[in-house]
Amino acid sequence: MSLRLKLCMIGLMMVLPMVGIGCGGPNLTPSPTPEPVPSAASRIAHVFSLDGNVDIYVMDADGSNQRNLSNNPAADFDPAWSP
Repeated sequence: MSLRLKLCMIGLMMVLPMVGIGCGGPNLTPSPTPEPVPSAASRIAHVFSLDGNVDIYVMDADGSNQRNLSNNPAADFDPAWSP
């Protein structure tokens, strides 16, 4: 076996365990994180116009605890949940 081939093999033996290839190396593949999806029992985001000003509000599913999230003079619309 040539010296060049031996050096390549030694280099691979040093690098492969670091990237999780080989016997018992760390698994560096990230597991997917599920996106939070609001359920019927959680919060509702909605648009509401009071005095001609459109704002984004959130509230509990039963309609209680309504809160204005975008209290400003601009028209705010299309609320969406984000992870």
